[in-house]
Amino acid sequence: MDRKRYASVLGDDRKPLTDPNDDPGLGKWAVTHFEVLQRKSGMSYLKLKLETGRTHQIRVHMSESGLPIAGDTLYGADRKIKSIEARATQEDLRTLPRFLLHAAELGFTHPRTKERMFFTKDWPEDVLVLIKKWGLL
Repeated sequence: MDRKRYASVLGDDRKPLTDPNDDPGLGKWAVTHFEVLQRKSGMSYLKLKLETGRTHQIRVHMSESGLPIAGDTLYGADRKIKSIEARATQEDLRTLPRFLLHAAELGFTHPRTKERMFFTKDWPEDVLVLIKKWGLL
């Protein structure tokens, strides 16, 4: 199964990278919207919104669009490190204990009460320090 063909990302132009009418035997359709909030030194700080919730969706979509998530060696972030300009940032990335993906907002309808639930959470302090150090916040 070629999962990459269905790694569809919508950017500012709102056009998918793949066609949902392609052979459905190749995988399930998934859509991730993203907006670049800041770029600096070969890195990007993004805001993402999912239309679907597939396993590894964000990780696959960002990797396929050339923006692998920092620290995500499964989806190619380790291969992008040498393209980062600052040596100190390269070292920070090589020693990350986890990949830098964070659910800042989460909302859903409670299955029993039907009440709309909404939660927010800031970045963990250790990650926030790095993001600020890199000039992305």
